[in-house]
Amino acid sequence: MYDHHEQWGAARQEGRTLHYDTVITNGRWFDGTGAPSARRNIGVRDGRVATVSPEPLDTTGAEFLRAGQEAASLTPVA
Repeated sequence: MYDHHEQWGAARQEGRTLHYDTVITNGRWFDGTGAPSARRNIGVRDGRVATVSPEPLDTTGAEFLRAGQEAASLTPVA
């Protein structure tokens, strides 16, 4: 089961930084388990959530959205 306090996905793979199409920072993430929401940074690649992390993500070359300034909530969609 996913622990919402841990990082979901891998921000690094084989020692390389992953690149994202879009990075959403400081969004309120609801993981669908009923656990409390948490502020997270989300990396999107090829139209899918690739990483959910409490740590900053590399925004190089990515569209950058600050969800925290808009009070946005983020939920996974099947």
